[in-house]
Amino acid sequence: MRGAQTRGGGTVSRDAARLERLLDRYLEEALTSEEKTELEQMLRAESEARRTFWQHARLHALLRESGGENRGREIAAEPARSWWVGFAEVLQLVRLNAGWATAVAAVVVAVLGIWFVRVQTEATCDRLTTGVAVLAQAIDLEWAPGSDAHSAGATLSPGWLRIAAGLAQIEFSDGARVIVEGPAELQIVSRSEAFCRAGRLSAQVPPAARGFRISSPQVTVVDLGTAFGLEARATDSEVHVFEGKVELTTAGKTAKRELSAGEALGVDAGGAWRVVSGGSDLFPSADALERKARSAWERRESEWRTMMNALRTESSLLLLADFDAASPFERRLRNAGSAAPRSSDGAIVGARWAEGRWPGKRALEFKGVGDRVRIEIPGLHEAITLAAWVRVDSLDHNFNSLLLADSFSAGKIHWQITRSGRLRLGLGGSGDYDSPRLFAPERLGQWLHLAVIVDTVAGRIRHYVDGQEVAAFDMRKKGPLSFGPAEIGNWNPGARKDGTPIRNFNGRMDEMLVFRRALRASEIRGLSRHGLTPQLAFP
Repeated sequence: MRGAQTRGGGTVSRDAARLERLLDRYLEEALTSEEKTELEQMLRAESEARRTFWQHARLHALLRESGGENRGREIAAEPARSWWVGFAEVLQLVRLNAGWATAVAAVVVAVLGIWFVRVQTEATCDRLTTGVAVLAQAIDLEWAPGSDAHSAGATLSPGWLRIAAGLAQIEFSDGARVIVEGPAELQIVSRSEAFCRAGRLSAQVPPAARGFRISSPQVTVVDLGTAFGLEARATDSEVHVFEGKVELTTAGKTAKRELSAGEALGVDAGGAWRVVSGGSDLFPSADALERKARSAWERRESEWRTMMNALRTESSLLLLADFDAASPFERRLRNAGSAAPRSSDGAIVGARWAEGRWPGKRALEFKGVGDRVRIEIPGLHEAITLAAWVRVDSLDHNFNSLLLADSFSAGKIHWQITRSGRLRLGLGGSGDYDSPRLFAPERLGQWLHLAVIVDTVAGRIRHYVDGQEVAAFDMRKKGPLSFGPAEIGNWNPGARKDGTPIRNFNGRMDEMLVFRRALRASEIRGLSRHGLTPQLAFP
């Protein structure tokens, strides 16, 4: 290749350097249309360029294959074959035939074109969701054993909600709002329909949601612009109308009956009606929900402060960032550990203070490409535990930073989330350790407790979400662990002069803990529950 220049005692072709840059961007799926055209022209014109492309492709495929060993339990199915495998098979077939150089050029350019079309298509195609409602509030909510658990903010698809205790406010896509009091069994049917097998609920139906329907084993209630209550039992149901009017149909009957504000009826398993005393105070209300929510928030904050006070004296803590700023103008992220030197505080760049996990609790919101917290975590360690409360609003980039060391050298830690929604623990010299896919679109916007343990003594890496282990791996290579200069919510390798891959986190962080030991599983569960328990026993 032409255009040589001297660098560090050697000679490097400017064209070769440009090719390396384009190949790097190609493998990162970051080519622009102009760069794609430029790379195609290089591959057509130069046999050396095609040879370099093939070498990079093989190395990239091997590294990706190596990084996929020993993955944790799968939550979502993955394609069984990589497109790199198919590409390698095509090249192998071409090598057996005449016109090797010309054929390879054609195959490379064709695959490059297919990749570019695929990336452009993925960027413009809408993703689909089956969600028809949102769990807007979850106050002291306990899920029945064996049932699917959901956090506040979760998008709900059609299916059963089995609540053991507490209050849940569900907002349907058509606009109806239902407050359910446990114990209860509620089936989400569609954006405008539900079925209550057992339990007590109230419904507020604005004009835009007129026609909303809730059924029980004995009766179907169709809204005509109302607020009403429904109690479903095994032998009978009761309907109480607070405002407006509803239309009732008993199970198996075609006859309909209207019920107006202030009226209440019971219906038994045989479809017989009876008049009952009405009263909105018998059903969960928005006022009751607010009172219980305030009480729950106060209790949660009290438990959290008790835990933070206990943690301040924990000798294994390298970083205790409680995100409890006294002022919205604070630009320092305080390391609140009692033994932490002042120099261990982080510098907030760009990120802004916002509401955290409950009203009055602060969090840092990361939105811009430059938002980050610069921090330094010193020392070499045999084990590291990372824990954080995060709310992921979107996964904009191939890699979305949680806490990343600046360097890629041996033992450096990179904790991030991939675009596909997997937690990734990258370890310099040892590779990447990815969880199953956790962040589906329906889980974005929810507060989650994330943790990962890296234990070189045991040779294990474990990912946790909300106190539950979701993946575990044997380490491929052991050695001392370290951070040094690092960033929360972003990444700045420092040495690249031609730009930095964008990895900024999009969402909020409410807490970040770094321990220089492997926490026990019971301690991880304790951290995720916000308060001290007999299983959370820090010295």
